[in-house]
Amino acid sequence: MEILKKIIFNILFILLLSNLVYAIPSIKIEINPLFYEGNEINFVYSILSSEDEDIKYIEGISCVGDFPQDLLEVKEVKLKKGKSFQGEYTYGKVDEKFLSSNCFAYLSVIEPYKFDIRKEFEVKISQIIYLQPKICKDSECSEMTKVFVKGDNIYIDYSSSVENPSVTAVLTYPDKTTKQLILPTFVKAEHIGNYELEIMASKQGYKTITKKELFGVIKEEAVIKPKEFKGDKYASYLLYVLIIVLLVVLIYITRKMGGISALGIRTSKSDVIKINNKINNAKKLIIRGNINAATSEYLEITKLYEKLPPNKKKIVYRNLQDLYTMIK
Repeated sequence: MEILKKIIFNILFILLLSNLVYAIPSIKIEINPLFYEGNEINFVYSILSSEDEDIKYIEGISCVGDFPQDLLEVKEVKLKKGKSFQGEYTYGKVDEKFLSSNCFAYLSVIEPYKFDIRKEFEVKISQIIYLQPKICKDSECSEMTKVFVKGDNIYIDYSSSVENPSVTAVLTYPDKTTKQLILPTFVKAEHIGNYELEIMASKQGYKTITKKELFGVIKEEAVIKPKEFKGDKYASYLLYVLIIVLLVVLIYITRKMGGISALGIRTSKSDVIKINNKINNAKKLIIRGNINAATSEYLEITKLYEKLPPNKKKIVYRNLQDLYTMIK
């Protein structure tokens, strides 16, 4: 009798389980097996139930590792017996926030029972090429600089994080003409002014990257040797006395004539002050890491410097040399 009860109980349990399994709808997901950067991730799905019922579910994607999560939204649908319900889920485009990863699309029923289905897919992201232009005074690149003197041979090359990338390089001259280069190469500094180098590198499986560098060519290095005053100590003292006397006379005259403006002396900022201000500005640009802007400022300063008389060149010479050393 006890054995018969166990048999009946097992039969009823199996029948109940079969009814529950039968009540779970059939769910299918269709999604592309592979997505690349720029592709939009989406999938379509269908739900077919063997009876009329209301269900609540969530849909989405998940990937291994860190990836931008989408907000979950609980959806509700009234299923009709034997009638397929069609739906679509769109995540968005694959961008630089993604890493290459294995992922899956899912649909999970959360009410009135729990059931989910998944389908795997893959995301592939192009790797990044790290590219650094090299502008030097020799082929060993023992001295990299952004300032050259007219007539110099400028060595141009690059360094890269990958082997044998496909590289194109274009040099823009001060007169805006361009020349395509095959790197590494030497270029003759024939024109004074700003040059712009643009290098583009690409390789299968990597993102194409473009880097630009600015450098300048000047007429000559600002090297001036101040003249030493010749004469004995007596002559030096006499000169100082004469200067003091002249200053006293000048002050007396200007007071009598209504101030320094009455003499017609220029009271605005001199070219020397203007150059020193521009030098200080260029130094600040270097401290901030903006070498290209500092180089352009240096080239403008040298043009003003060339117009100064020798006695005023001495005043700004050391400050200008300091700037040239910082840019190098």
